[in-house]
Amino acid sequence: MLWQARIRRWKPPSGFVDEQVRGPYRLWEHTHSFYEEGDETIVEDVVRYGLPFWPLGEIAHPLVRLQLGRIFRFRQSAMRGSLLHR
Repeated sequence: MLWQARIRRWKPPSGFVDEQVRGPYRLWEHTHSFYEEGDETIVEDVVRYGLPFWPLGEIAHPLVRLQLGRIFRFRQSAMRGSLLHR
């Protein structure tokens, strides 16, 4: 699947926003936020998305939510593993 995104807002070190330019979603806006809490860095993701072929695409919404949940759980695990082994 071809997916092209661009960084729309860049605010180091607190975060950035990327948006889909080309890909499977009608709308995709992903806000990445980073902030300190004690001696830890909290990574927060907020995703706004719209499915294609509205309103028929909404039928797939539960499946898409499950898939996105798996993707972000994997990312969280990979980030923890990478950062803890430094």
